[in-house]
Amino acid sequence: MKQNKLTELSIEDLKQKEQTLKIVLGMFVGVLIILVGVLIFIIVKNGITPLIAVPIALIPVLLYSKKNLDAIKTEIESRK
Repeated sequence: MKQNKLTELSIEDLKQKEQTLKIVLGMFVGVLIILVGVLIFIIVKNGITPLIAVPIALIPVLLYSKKNLDAIKTEIESRK
């Protein structure tokens, strides 16, 4: 699937992408918080496990998504 440049999208498409990304990002943060909570529980109960790498590995995905959301917001603001 080819991803369009933000400058080529209409304002409606940008707003739709922004709304979708906000929802997905919110759900991702929620799952990540639950994952960290479960991981803390497992560490307290059984000690340190290799599972500690999972939330750490997901942080770049979170940062990349936030960067994309900020780019979409900037593009929307530049068109107003």
